Amino acid sequence: MESLTRLGGHTSQQTAELLDGLVALHALAGWRHDREKDEVFWQLRPRHPEMRTAQYAGAGRW
Repeated sequence: MESLTRLGGHTSQQTAELLDGLVALHALAGWRHDREKDEVFWQLRPRHPEMRTAQYAGAGRW
């Protein structure tokens, strides 16, 4: 977590809030902080092509 917060220029609390926000927006399926190793793991949500077509049709390129 220390490396991630340093690279992002945030505190660990701000980084946790950011990751929680990404989960709330359904950008991430979830995340966790392994405090023993001070590592952060996250899982992306699966991408569904039909959702992209329906939700973002005409919105431009990704």
